Amino acid sequence: MATDTSKRAPNRLAKETSPYLLQHAHNPVDWYAWGPEALERAKREDKPIFLSIGYSACHWCHVMERESFEDETVAKALNADFISIKVDREERPDIDALYMTATVAMSGGGGWPMSVFLAPDGRPFFAGTYFPKTSKYGRPGFTDILGRIRELWKSQRDELLEQADELVGAIQAEASADPPRAIDGRAEQMAAEQLVRGFDEEWGGFGGAPKFPAPGSISLLLRQYVRTKETRYLQAALVTLDRMARGGMYDQIGGGFARYSTDEKWHVPHFEKMLYDNAQLARVYVEAWQVTGDRRHRAIAEETLDYVLREMVGDHGGYFSATDADSEGVEGKFFVWDKDEIEALLPEDEAAAVIAAYDVRPRGNWEGHNVLWIPLDLDDVSKEIGIGRSALDERLARGKKTLYEARQKRVAPHLDDKVLVSWNALMIGTMAFAGRSLGAPRFVESAARAARMIADTMLEDGKLLRTFREGKAHIEAFLEDYAFLSDALVDLYEANGDAAVLTEALRLAELAASAFKSDEDESFCTTAKHHEALVVRMREATDNATPSANAILARALVRLSSHFGRDDLRALAEGAVRAHGRAIARAPRAFAATLDVVGRLVEPPIEIALVGAAASSELTALDAAVGRVFLPSAVIARLDPAKPGATPHPLTEGKTLVDGKPAAYVCRNFACRAPVTTPEALGRELEEAAVRARDDRAESLDIPRLGQTATAAAAASFLAADAPKADVAGVPVHRGGVLVAGYRESDVALIVRRALELGRNLIAFDPQRASAVGDAIDAALREPKASGRAPSREALVFAGMLLTNEPWNDVVQAARRMAADARLTRLDVLLVPFDTDTSETVAETLTHLAAADVASQLGVVLDEPLDEAKASEIDAKLPPSARIIAAPFNLLEGEAAAVALLASKQRTFVALRPLEARASAPGGGTHVVHIAEAADTAGLPEAPPLVAALGALASLEDEYRKTIAVHLQVQGDVDLDPKDLLRWSEELARADKGIDDLLEAEAFVAQSVTPALRAQLGALSGIGGQLAPVVESLRDRYLEAIDRALKALARRVVTRQAAMTKSLATAVGSTPEAGALGRLGMRAVLDTPGVTAALVTCRNVVHVDASHVSAVDAAAPADVFSRARATFKRG
Repeated sequence: MATDTSKRAPNRLAKETSPYLLQHAHNPVDWYAWGPEALERAKREDKPIFLSIGYSACHWCHVMERESFEDETVAKALNADFISIKVDREERPDIDALYMTATVAMSGGGGWPMSVFLAPDGRPFFAGTYFPKTSKYGRPGFTDILGRIRELWKSQRDELLEQADELVGAIQAEASADPPRAIDGRAEQMAAEQLVRGFDEEWGGFGGAPKFPAPGSISLLLRQYVRTKETRYLQAALVTLDRMARGGMYDQIGGGFARYSTDEKWHVPHFEKMLYDNAQLARVYVEAWQVTGDRRHRAIAEETLDYVLREMVGDHGGYFSATDADSEGVEGKFFVWDKDEIEALLPEDEAAAVIAAYDVRPRGNWEGHNVLWIPLDLDDVSKEIGIGRSALDERLARGKKTLYEARQKRVAPHLDDKVLVSWNALMIGTMAFAGRSLGAPRFVESAARAARMIADTMLEDGKLLRTFREGKAHIEAFLEDYAFLSDALVDLYEANGDAAVLTEALRLAELAASAFKSDEDESFCTTAKHHEALVVRMREATDNATPSANAILARALVRLSSHFGRDDLRALAEGAVRAHGRAIARAPRAFAATLDVVGRLVEPPIEIALVGAAASSELTALDAAVGRVFLPSAVIARLDPAKPGATPHPLTEGKTLVDGKPAAYVCRNFACRAPVTTPEALGRELEEAAVRARDDRAESLDIPRLGQTATAAAAASFLAADAPKADVAGVPVHRGGVLVAGYRESDVALIVRRALELGRNLIAFDPQRASAVGDAIDAALREPKASGRAPSREALVFAGMLLTNEPWNDVVQAARRMAADARLTRLDVLLVPFDTDTSETVAETLTHLAAADVASQLGVVLDEPLDEAKASEIDAKLPPSARIIAAPFNLLEGEAAAVALLASKQRTFVALRPLEARASAPGGGTHVVHIAEAADTAGLPEAPPLVAALGALASLEDEYRKTIAVHLQVQGDVDLDPKDLLRWSEELARADKGIDDLLEAEAFVAQSVTPALRAQLGALSGIGGQLAPVVESLRDRYLEAIDRALKALARRVVTRQAAMTKSLATAVGSTPEAGALGRLGMRAVLDTPGVTAALVTCRNVVHVDASHVSAVDAAAPADVFSRARATFKRG
C-alpha cells in the first residue's frame, strides 16, 4: 500500500465510501470522483481529463500511487493542465468496461491501473495501464506523457479529437449488436476442445504464465465430461483443480484463493484475495466432488468457504470485497514464511512435516522467503520423512492451525470492506449450492443472512443499490447486480425452500429484463435505460473475471421459467443468448457461462420436487442423494406440508408425503414419475433422468423460423405479369435470380430489400451470409413494399450454396445449420460443389441429402464454365436427385451448346455470375470485368500515380527501420518484431494485383488496413524518451503518405475497371446509359437456349438494378457473345 500521507490535507475523495478512493484521499492530486462536477469543470475550463481506474487490492495501482500520485511535481502538472478523476472499477463496472475497451483498442492490452486521457465530453484519445514516473521497463514515463499530451492539446487538438472519434467508433462497433444466430448444440463441446488444446498437461491450466483460474472453463469441461464421457475433458479439469489446490495461489494455511499465479506452476500468486474468485472456485470444487466423489475437492471447497465465513463477513451478514496483496508496503509479506520461523513455532515433528510438504527452504523459494505449496504428492512426502500418510495429515493439520494463529498476529493486508451486490450474489449462490450439496447448513444460513442484508439495506423503492459501506448504500445497480442476485436467490430457494426468496428472484429478473434490454436486439446492456449516458452503452457477453451478466440473467430467467412454468421467461433467455450466436461460433471458449445457458435450453431440465419437513432425517437423506449428483440443469422445488401457510410451488402442486414419509418426485415438463422415499431409489431415478435428458438434447438453439418452403401459388401471386418467369424447384421464379454477396450486413439488407421491390424472388446465398439474409428477409416480410407487392416467405425461393467438399454427414449438418441461420425450416434449393474428380463422392452426398430432406430440390455448382464434353460427363454421373446445374455462363464464359445439351436431358441450368467474368486486363494481368456496373473515377479524390505513392511510402518505412526500429527490442510474447511493423508499401503492391473493383478496395481498407495500422501506430505511440518526437514526426508524415497511397490504389482499380467495361460495351454495341450493358448481358444470357434462370452476384444494390429485366427481348445472344469474346481473352 501507499506510504502514510494522512498528515496531508485531504482532497475531495475523503467524502467517498470506496476504500480505493479513500486510499487516494490524501494525495496532492486534486482528484474528483466520477460525476457531473468534474465533467462540467473540464468543459468550462476546456481541459482534458485524466481518468485513473483501479481497485483497492491492486498491487500496481499502489505502485503508481507511490511513484506518481504522491509526488508533488506530478500532482502540480496534473492540477494545472488536467481534470483528474479517480474511479473504483468495482463500484463503476460500466465506466471500467467502456474505457477498458478503449485501452485495449489503443494499446493492444489492458489491466489496472488504467490510465486514460479524455476530451471534456468523455471521448478517450489516449490510453494505457501502469506508467512509471520516468521512463523505465520499456514504458514511457508518466511525466513525459503528461507533457506531451499538454502540448498536443494546445497545438494539435484536432488530431487528438479525430483519434477520439476513431476510438469511439471502434468501441461502438464492438458494442453494436449482431443479428441473432442459431447456436449449435455442439458449441460447448467445441469450447471444450479449444480448452483441451491449450491445456498444460503438467501443471494444469490453459496457456502460460501468468495463469488465471478460469472456474467457468473448468465447469464447462465437467459438464462436457458428464455429457460425453470424454476423459480428456475430465483430465484437464481435475489436473487444473489439483495443481491449483496444491499451489501457492491457494492459501495453504488459511484457505481461499489469490487472484492469479505469476508462474505456470501456480506457485507464486499475486496475493490479493477477491470475493468473486473464491465464490466461483468453491463452487467448481463442489462440482468436481459431485462428478468424482473425491473428498479432496470437497475439502478445498469447505476450507475456502470457511475462510470466507471467518474473514470476509461483516457484522451485518454481507460479504466483504477483497484483501490486499501488500501489507506494511511489501507484496505478500503477510503470507510468506521463513524456515527458522516455522521451526520456532512448531514442535519438531510438525515442523519437519510442514517443511517437507510445503517446500520450505532455508533461503526461501521466492525472493528469500517461502510461499507455501505442495509440489510433491503427499504420499511421496510421507515416505520421504518415514511416517504413514495419516500421521502426516495429522501433523500438517496441527501445524497449519498453529501457523494460522501466529499469522493472525501479523499486520494484515488492507481489507476492502465494501459490500457489492453482484459479488455478494456470487457468494450467496455458492454458499447455498455448497450447503445443499455438501449437507452443510452453516453455508446455507450464511447465504440467507447475506440475502437479508441486501434486502434490508441495499434496496430503494424496490431497486437495487450497488455498493454499501459504513451504513451508506449508493450508486444505482448495474446488470450484473440484478442478474447475479436473481440467480443466487434461485440457488437459495433450492437450498432452503423459502418461497419468498424465489418470488424476489422473479421480481428482480423481470425488472432487469425490462430495464437493461438493448434497443438493438434481444440482449441486455451493462447499464439500464435510465442510467447516466456514457459515450457508448456497452454490451458484454464474454466471461471475464466474473461470468457474463447477460448470460447469468439468461440463466436466472430459464431457471425461473422452469420453476413457474412460464414460456415468456424462457423466450427472453433464448433471445439473450442467440443475440451473441455469431461471436460464440467464432470463439466458443470465451462464452462458458452463455454455453451453460444454451445447455439448459437445448436439454430438458430434470425437475425434482422434495416434499417433507425440513428438519427430518428422511428428507435430509434425500437431499444428500440429490447433492451428491452433478446435475447442471436440475430444478429443485420444496414443500413442507406441515409448515403453516405453506404455498405449493408449481412443481410441488399435488405432491404429498408417501405413507407419511418425505418423498422425492423426479419430473419432466411437470410430468412426474412415481415418488420415491429412499436415497438409493432417488439416486437411480436421477441417473435415469440424466440419461433421458441427454438423449433428448436438441441439436441447436434455433432462431424463430420464417415459415415453410415456397409454393407455386404464392410465388405466382407475387410475380409481376411482365416478369420473365421460369420453373425452379416446382415454383415459378423471376429468371433474374440474386446471389447475395454483400461484404457488409447493411449491403445484404439493401440487396434483399431492392430485389423484393423489383419482384425477384429467387434468392441465393452461402453459409457466411445466411444469417444476414434471414434477418433481411425477416425485416422485409414485416413491411409492405412500395410496389404494393408484400411478399410472404412462401413466395420466395431460397437457394443455399455450399462451396466446400466435406463428408456427406458434415454436408447434411451444414445444410441444416445454413437453413437455421437463415431462419428457414428448410431450403428450397441446395447446391453443392461438383468436379469430375470427386463425382462419386458428390453422388453419394446427394443421395444422403435427398434422404435427409434438407431441401425441396438438389443440384450442383461448378467453378469452371461448361463445354459440351463436360456437360455430357456431368449429366451421366449425377444421380436423379440432382436436377439443377449452376455454372459460370456470361458474355465471356460458357458454351450455348453445352447448356442446350443439359436442357435436352431435362436438367435445369442456372447461369452463374452472368454479369462478371475473369478476363485479361488492359496493360496485363487478369481481373474481373463487371458488366453490371460502369466504373467511374469522377467521384474519387485526386491522387498521384500508384507507383509514385508506394515509392514515397516505402521511403518512410525505410526511415522508420533505420531511425526507430533499430532502437526497439521485442517485448514478451508479441507477434511481430518491431522491424516488421509498417510494411504497407509491400501490402498495397500485392493488393493491386488481386483487387478487382472499388468495393473490394474499400473492404480491404476497412478489414485489413485500418485495424492493423491503428494497432501498429498505437504500439509505437507508447515509446517515450528521446525517441518520442522522432516517432511523432514520422507518424504524422506516414499517415499522410498512406492516405495518398490508398487513394491512388482506389483510382487505379477504378480506372482499370472502367477501361475494361468501356471496351466490352463498345464491342457489343451497348448504349451508354446507366445499366444498359448489364441489361444487354442479361438478355443475351437468358435468351440462350437451355438457360432456365440466372444468379447474378450482387455485392451492392446497384448490381440488383443493373441486372434487372422486366421482359426478355431478342438479344441475338450468339452475336453478342462472339463480339465480346473477340474483344477479351478469358482470364
